[in-house]
Amino acid sequence: KLRSGLSDVMHVDGHGVIPTLTSTSRFSGMGLDMIGPQRSASLLAAGHGARQSTWQQTAALVIADIVGTGVLSLSGNFAKLGVWSGISALVICYPLNFFTGILLNRLHLAFPLSVTYGDVGFKLVGKWGQQLGFASLYVYMFFLLGSYYIVIRKTIQEILIEAQLCAVHACFIGFLLLLPSNQLRTLHHLSKLSIVSFATIVVVLVMCIGVLLFDSPPSCGTQ
Repeated sequence: KLRSGLSDVMHVDGHGVIPTLTSTSRFSGMGLDMIGPQRSASLLAAGHGARQSTWQQTAALVIADIVGTGVLSLSGNFAKLGVWSGISALVICYPLNFFTGILLNRLHLAFPLSVTYGDVGFKLVGKWGQQLGFASLYVYMFFLLGSYYIVIRKTIQEILIEAQLCAVHACFIGFLLLLPSNQLRTLHHLSKLSIVSFATIVVVLVMCIGVLLFDSPPSCGTQ
């Protein structure tokens, strides 16, 4: 019986240094133990979903994830924090993110058969670490996907502003739009779509820059 599960995979075509997320498969009744290092080795030996992407595909997914709604929201966050507070936040967060990436890379090199945070946690501190790794990952993904769904709902409401859609109707339209692409169960299969995602973000950024450069600023007292 095949059940799709979301897990964190750190790889680049078998020589991995880039952490990313991809889907793996969880099996029951096939002799694959879910607890312990045997699970990772069995998955890799069977070739079920793990480490199928090339480094180019992985890079495309990472870029599409980074150059996404976060880039578009930077200006608004800077306006809320102020120039100096915003710059300070960037300066503080950059080394923390860089250090996190280095740690993930070192963990992958130390435990090359690990394909999830749970696997790494098991090898570091045992079953408790495995449960903590899986729990933290799925809780994070639940809230992350929820925040993105809110963005989708607001975007649909703004695109169809004349229809004055309520939140429920806008969410349902978003569900219908996401349903076809969600049939691709792994990020390996989504790597080509990441190019489309990156292109749309670039188009929006070019439009914003064009407005800033060529449109006259609003006069005092207007918004």
